[in-house]
Amino acid sequence: METNIKIFDGHNDTLTTASLAGKDGPDIFVAGCPDIHIDLPKSVAGSLVGGCFAVFVDAPEGIDRLSHAYSAEMADKYIDLFSAIEARSNGKLKFCRSYSDIDQAFSDSTLAALLHFEGAEPIAEDLSDLQYWYDRGLRSLGICWSRQNVFGRGVGFGFGNSSDNGPGLSAAGKELVRQCNHLGIMLDVSHLNAKGLADTLNISTDPVVISHGCCWELCSSPRNYTDDQIKAVADSGGLIGVNFYVGFLRSDGKDDPNTSLSEIVRHIDRIVNLVGIDHVALGSDFDGARIPVELQNAAGLQKIIKLLSQSGYSQSEIKKIASKNWLKVIQNII
Repeated sequence: METNIKIFDGHNDTLTTASLAGKDGPDIFVAGCPDIHIDLPKSVAGSLVGGCFAVFVDAPEGIDRLSHAYSAEMADKYIDLFSAIEARSNGKLKFCRSYSDIDQAFSDSTLAALLHFEGAEPIAEDLSDLQYWYDRGLRSLGICWSRQNVFGRGVGFGFGNSSDNGPGLSAAGKELVRQCNHLGIMLDVSHLNAKGLADTLNISTDPVVISHGCCWELCSSPRNYTDDQIKAVADSGGLIGVNFYVGFLRSDGKDDPNTSLSEIVRHIDRIVNLVGIDHVALGSDFDGARIPVELQNAAGLQKIIKLLSQSGYSQSEIKKIASKNWLKVIQNII
């Protein structure tokens, strides 16, 4: 069995964590910091070769619904941070805008980073600035986080609840799907409610992904996905990136850091049995969730690879889960 299998991770919130360090954010990412799940030293140690880096705009205290102006201002700041990290990395991280960029980064042993919006609040309802965000590097979009916006509605986090919590995409949300297809922006239905997920799948002509989610039948969080939803995403040509958050893995939904890494394999097994090896990948939610203490951070990623091998997956199957499935979907879109 080959050691140090290369991994592409479908979702992290590392830009948010790095931003908390202010002007030192690029330095802590490049040099390494114990308080961050992903940085350059940990990426090398865990053979993390690429991933989708999320821009998540949190609402100021006391505000239920983000304004477009505030969200756009914050997104610009996050993208500036992303660019500063790239510049400070001395060629060790590449802000990728195409599949060929990713391919070149791999050839150069450079961390390939795609820009993702976790929630479309920075985008104007009339989509007048979508081209601007594309030009700034946006290549992956989650229409909603777990709240409502002008495009659709997200789900809450209450264990045992359903994701069928209201209407689907608005007219603007449906047009957003079409325009993302036109530009080459990957659509991610993580956090989106059931009707919004169905609308996205019905409209999109490109594969649709769940970048960071798990199986509802194994853990009944509204942030997880039913067998039928997983099948529909796979039928689009997309995939499910299994989330490492302990509360989405465990059958009891407890936020317990002592959760076994075997829970990740349990969700991978179910998806493979449902839709095949070509439609499952990893979507850690590093720097945005409580992960099993056994894993700790990106440096521990090869522990999951070892467990997959021990569970009977072949080397070629593990490589699909680790990176090839993500790369195939991305190549078809951007």
